[in-house]
Amino acid sequence: MARVSRYASVVGDRPRQQGATLIEVLVAGLLLAVALLGLAGAQVRAVAEVRFAQQIFFAATATDDLIARWRAHGREPVPATRVNRWRARLEDQLPGARASVRWPTPDRLGQIEIRWADSLGPAYRRAFGP
Repeated sequence: MARVSRYASVVGDRPRQQGATLIEVLVAGLLLAVALLGLAGAQVRAVAEVRFAQQIFFAATATDDLIARWRAHGREPVPATRVNRWRARLEDQLPGARASVRWPTPDRLGQIEIRWADSLGPAYRRAFGP
């Protein structure tokens, strides 16, 4: 009778495979690394989008505040000292913020435009009027 090792298969004399081969382990590790890099990239992008959303929210809130002050002043231009304080608050909250204000007249709408260094888009702009 032929001697059979404990690894011999029923059909032939080849040993049966036990466990994963090195190639399978390397491919699985590579797939895992690619997936983790994708997740990390998505997380970084999500954090940047949340930050941008916070900046847009602040710009919108600041714009609404200045428009409310304009309405409180009887729809007349807000005094320069108040506008300068408003701009200073913008610069504190938004990096490199610049704001332009065009007050409305009877024949055109007013416009407030805010630009800042970190904005992914061009700016936040809002028209207003009577």
